[in-house]
Amino acid sequence: MNLKITRVNSSWVDQARSHRLYINSKKVADLRIGEEYECSLPVGSHTIQAKLDWCSSGKQEFTIKSSEHEKHIIFGTVPSNPISMLYHMFVGINKYIAFKQVNKNEMEPLT
Repeated sequence: MNLKITRVNSSWVDQARSHRLYINSKKVADLRIGEEYECSLPVGSHTIQAKLDWCSSGKQEFTIKSSEHEKHIIFGTVPSNPISMLYHMFVGINKYIAFKQVNKNEMEPLT
């Protein structure tokens, strides 16, 4: 199954920096805004995580079903204002980056 992961421009924060992308705890790419990573994964459960310094998305689990041929996931930085940025940098460090799965032109949280 083909997996495509895209970093989107979700906030003014960290626009010039790349995020480290991990699949199944293995670093697979450094992505800047607008860049994509594609790979092929077997059917089953997998984890995905993005990191920037000490902040991250936390490990997110997703499942690839045998009926799926392609999965598209987007991610970006959550903070949208200075107060939110400070919260996510010091308290919500594992929610600084968020993933969403793109399905039929709709975005759904990756759960």
